[in-house]
Amino acid sequence: MLGMIREFLNQLLSGLLFVWVGGPLWVKDYLLSELSWNVYLVREWFDQCDAELILTIPSSRQTVPDRLVWHYDAKGVVQTLHMEHGSVCDWLAPCLGNLTKKNASLFLILVWFVWKERNKRLWNGRFASLDQLAFQVTSFYHLHMSVQAPSRRVVGRRNSQWTPPCPGWLKANCDGIYDASSHSVGIGVVVRDSSGSIVGVVCSKVRWVSNPQTIEALAYRAACSLLDRFGLAPVAFESDCQHAVTTINSQGVNTSLLGRVYEDISTMLGSLRGSYLSYISWNANKVANLLDLH
Repeated sequence: MLGMIREFLNQLLSGLLFVWVGGPLWVKDYLLSELSWNVYLVREWFDQCDAELILTIPSSRQTVPDRLVWHYDAKGVVQTLHMEHGSVCDWLAPCLGNLTKKNASLFLILVWFVWKERNKRLWNGRFASLDQLAFQVTSFYHLHMSVQAPSRRVVGRRNSQWTPPCPGWLKANCDGIYDASSHSVGIGVVVRDSSGSIVGVVCSKVRWVSNPQTIEALAYRAACSLLDRFGLAPVAFESDCQHAVTTINSQGVNTSLLGRVYEDISTMLGSLRGSYLSYISWNANKVANLLDLH
């Protein structure tokens, strides 16, 4: 789903969200003295698709004033489009009726975020990256779906196989492995939605760490950091290290060497509403185990 959202946003950000910032307004300004298109200027002020279409339009061989006209069809007949609905809501209602409830929700969320991004660009001069916007849409969609479906909280269940989270939830599996030859640690995190689709992945290496508890704690922090960065929630975190799960879920101040790491995890968990940690078997954590090897 994330890939679909990213592609949709890419089309909008390169087209519908294009903001005119001071280019020439009239056709005559894009013509050279010999009345041919100024190719450089056209390509400077229009995106590639529009520029190529403009350059295919034959220009007049006479110096003529610009004029505003209704667009005509292939036969040269001028037509106007008639609005059959009195408002945008009247038009939107039957469109949404053709979509499933989930797709209708996703469509409205996409439109809302596109409008917000358009306003930020136009009025504040702020530009969010495509990945950031896609993750924000995904996060809000998952949060919306979590409200629509009853939550399922299972702590301490030891599944022999990976199971998807409830609709509207994400599941993050994390693990770490020690490489004695390089004295480094490989950390793997994979985040998936209720359909099993991968939403995010982290593969990283940390040097000079050999304690198993430290390895697992760093893996948990990497997982929380990824989801906290993009505000994705709620999340069911899973790990095959029972000691780390028990320690992180415990209350009170932790004054051990890993105390600060656990504090980081708790702080980020607090911002991920409804999220929790649970222990699973090694077999149910295979994808994260494979990631940390790389």
